[in-house]
Amino acid sequence: MEKILQQILDGQKQLFEGQKQLFQGQEQIISRLDRLETRMDRLETKVNSLEAKVNSLETRMDIVEGKLDENIAVTKALRHNNEEINAQLHSLGHSLAELTGTVNQLDSKVDKLANCLAEHIDRTSDNINFLLRKTAEHGDDIHQIRRAL
Repeated sequence: MEKILQQILDGQKQLFEGQKQLFQGQEQIISRLDRLETRMDRLETKVNSLEAKVNSLETRMDIVEGKLDENIAVTKALRHNNEEINAQLHSLGHSLAELTGTVNQLDSKVDKLANCLAEHIDRTSDNINFLLRKTAEHGDDIHQIRRAL
């Protein structure tokens, strides 16, 4: 019986040793879980920080997209305005060509008119000279007739 009691006592000691090891293992597990929880908290903080940065970037991207849309609209308007100006410039080129042609025709007509006017002035000058000579001759003739009378 003593042997049985000794075996029970040894068994109980082994159970206490096992229980002690279980408690130590449990403490180690709890310690590891605490460290893991701390690391998870830090990871969650970093994830939250990243989410905030991503949200900030999304907001900035929305702003950039809005500005890009405005720039595209302005660029399209400038391109359209440039096309209109080019069309007007092309039209002005045609008008200038027509005016140049008209001016050249007018220059030609003015040259002809100047030549005709010069010829007319020459003839008129010749006629005036002739009339002056005739007037002088008639004046002399009248003077001689008066003397003779």
